[in-house]
Amino acid sequence: MISVVMPVYNGAKTIADALASVVANQHQNLEILVVDDCSTDTTRDVVLCFAEKDPRIKLLQTPFNIGPGGARNIALNAVRGEWVTLIDADDMWAAGRASSLLHAAESLHADVVLDNHLLFDHALNKISGQTRFAGADKQALLTPENFFRFDNLFQTPIFISKWHNSIGYSQPFMRTDFLVRHNIRYLTKYRVHEDILFLTDMVMAGAKIVVLPYAFYIYRLRTSPATGKASPFSHTKSSTQANVQVCDEIIEKYREKLSSRVLGQLRRRKKYLSAMEKQKSLRATGAFFSAFGMFFKEPLLIAVKMSNPLKKIIELFSTR
Repeated sequence: MISVVMPVYNGAKTIADALASVVANQHQNLEILVVDDCSTDTTRDVVLCFAEKDPRIKLLQTPFNIGPGGARNIALNAVRGEWVTLIDADDMWAAGRASSLLHAAESLHADVVLDNHLLFDHALNKISGQTRFAGADKQALLTPENFFRFDNLFQTPIFISKWHNSIGYSQPFMRTDFLVRHNIRYLTKYRVHEDILFLTDMVMAGAKIVVLPYAFYIYRLRTSPATGKASPFSHTKSSTQANVQVCDEIIEKYREKLSSRVLGQLRRRKKYLSAMEKQKSLRATGAFFSAFGMFFKEPLLIAVKMSNPLKKIIELFSTR
C-alpha cells in the first residue's frame, strides 16, 4: 500500500483537481489521507463528496489551525502503507506517479526517491517548464555533502545554478519504516520551509535518497513566468526570516556532523540574507545613504554584480 498525505487549508478551488489526479493514478492500492487544517471555505464538503465515491479517501481534522507541517504529522501518525508520499492541495499528479515511484524505490533499494516538478503556469493554464533537481539529466544520489550544494535555499545568489532549484520543495516518496525508526516528523514551529527541514533530517539520518530525472508532480507556480502575476491558487510562501531560522536550526542541530565547507556555506547564506533584510529596511525608512553603505560593510551584497573570476575571492573574504 502507498499512503498519500494531503494537508489543506481553504483549498476548495483546487483540491478537486488534486484528488482527481491521485485517484486517476494506475496504482489502486492507495489510501489518501486529507488533513483539513480548519478551513473556513467548502474544502471539507468537496473532500467528503470524493470520499463518498472512493473509500480510499479519508478526511482527518486538526484541532485548530496548526500549519502544513502539523497537518502532515497527523497524517504520518495514521498512515498504514509501506510507502508514503505527499501532495499539496493546490498541486496535481501526472498519470502513473505512484506506480513509477514505487517501482524506482524498490528496484533501487532506496529509502526515499524524489521526482522532478512539472511547472504549471496559471496564466497560460498549462505546464511551462520542468525542474532539474540536483542539476542532473540522470538519477543522482543525495548525500549530506551535495544536498546543501544542490538546494538554492542554502546558496548566496552568485553561487546559485538555475538548474539546481530548491529540492526542499520536492514531495518525497518515502519508506514509512525509515521515518518511524528515525522518528522523523515535521517541525511544527515552522510554517514556512518546514519541508526543507524534513528532508534535511532524512538526509542527515543516512537515508538512501535518489533524485530521479523524470517529473510526475505538477507544481502550481506562485508567479506566472509569462505575465509576472501572482497565482490566486498557490499557497506556497517564502520568508527571508524563516530562511535565516532554517540555517540556524540546521547549524545548531548538525554542527558536529556537517563539513566545514557546508557550515561555511550556511553561515554565508545567513549573513547575506540578514544584510539584505537590513538594507531593505533602511531603504524603506528613507535612509538611502546608510543603505548604500551596506555594500561596503557586506561584500556579499555586491557579489551578485561581480564577474565570475572574483567569486572565490568574495567567498573567502565574506567568511572571515
